[in-house]
Amino acid sequence: MATKTNKKRTSKFRKVLRKIKNTYLKLVSKIHIKSLNIILIVVFIFFLWFNHRILEMFEIYQSIPSEYAVAVVVATIGEAGLCGSIMKSKIKLKEKELEEDTKLKIADQNIPDNSSEEIIDSNDAQG
Repeated sequence: MATKTNKKRTSKFRKVLRKIKNTYLKLVSKIHIKSLNIILIVVFIFFLWFNHRILEMFEIYQSIPSEYAVAVVVATIGEAGLCGSIMKSKIKLKEKELEEDTKLKIADQNIPDNSSEEIIDSNDAQG
């Protein structure tokens, strides 16, 4: 009996995972949302859900488990902070790569400095 219920649970779990994967792929392909943004959206939705549950708990029991609430708030804010720092570091790396590419393009063009030639030519014309 226990194996049948476990199989049903795992099959339901796999269906849910498949749905999540399919919606993720649709979001990424159609809207072009990157992975970190999806993580931030999921954290935001979780935070809203958690706040809703805490408010329901407060209405019923007139108190909340403060340590648990603080731990969840710190965890969600920490996750958002980590994602933000990762995004900033990626942006900085892209900016550095663009600067290096522009420097290489300028060096490859080998544009001579005409200002020194003009001074020599003007001296030759005088004397």
